[in-house]
Amino acid sequence: MDPEGNLGPTETALRNAQTIDEQFAAAWKHVERLRQVPNTPGEEHLTRESITDILRQYEPELTPILNQVEIMEQLGMDASLSELQQRIDTVTHELIRKLAGVTFDEITEFTTVDQVLDFLANPVRPQLTYFSKLLRGLCGVNQEWSGQEHQKMVRTLRSIEAIPSSLSQSRLMERQFWRLQDLCNGAFGFTLELYFLSTRKLLSTFSSPPGGIHQIVFVKTFKAITSGWQEFTNLIGTRQIILNIVYDIAFCDHGIFSDFKYPDYITEELLDLLRRMIDGQADAYIEDAKREIRREDLIVFDSWFRLRARALLGRPRE
Repeated sequence: MDPEGNLGPTETALRNAQTIDEQFAAAWKHVERLRQVPNTPGEEHLTRESITDILRQYEPELTPILNQVEIMEQLGMDASLSELQQRIDTVTHELIRKLAGVTFDEITEFTTVDQVLDFLANPVRPQLTYFSKLLRGLCGVNQEWSGQEHQKMVRTLRSIEAIPSSLSQSRLMERQFWRLQDLCNGAFGFTLELYFLSTRKLLSTFSSPPGGIHQIVFVKTFKAITSGWQEFTNLIGTRQIILNIVYDIAFCDHGIFSDFKYPDYITEELLDLLRRMIDGQADAYIEDAKREIRREDLIVFDSWFRLRARALLGRPRE
């Protein structure tokens, strides 16, 4: 929260989302330390001792995270998000749930660490995620593993290895915040995300790159979804969604649209949409975008796409 009360409602909500991301990064760091634990056949007792020592040493770091989780639960964050999902299901007659490539998070009374790791290992995650549940599940690693069998520990260690180390920098809650902003203002970006999720799934079913009528369908669907773009040019949340899709396509392990080569005829449409959305716009978020697309600490997935995005966004101000 802003101690001086100088932030508006949107800025305050964004700051709170970023705080949750920081708590998630800390919880994930606690779990990810186990990635370095050696698993030597015949020395199971050493593996167990190493895990126990790491968990015990850093356990105090979990206290402020669990305090944050309790506040989130008291505010009913997950319950409110669940209600939102139900409303979306109602107005769409649950058609979104039938779209290829789209996944959904569900509220459960308790989430185990193994369930959380399975959730995080899936590169295509839900657009709406219940963070109270997610954080509490990660923080349960100490309690759950206190009497764990060695064999199950090893399986869980392998699950951790399957999750990109960059996860803590993915800003999952901030991205969800922008989705909620977008949903309040017409769901343009949210719908565009559905397009990219479904297109990714459909394209992966082709044994060779589709052409002809299929290519026409993909392009015309994109144009139909984005035909009313002029109404959304001043909406920061919508623009941030589009920028995040661009980052995901450009870099490895950046988000739910990463690590898949979308055809040029789709990415060209995306960049053209971005060009129209930022034309004449100038604010701190666009300056951040110019810096983000130039980051050298990220692994580039599509170098040509990134080069075009960099040229489109221009150089950040000095």
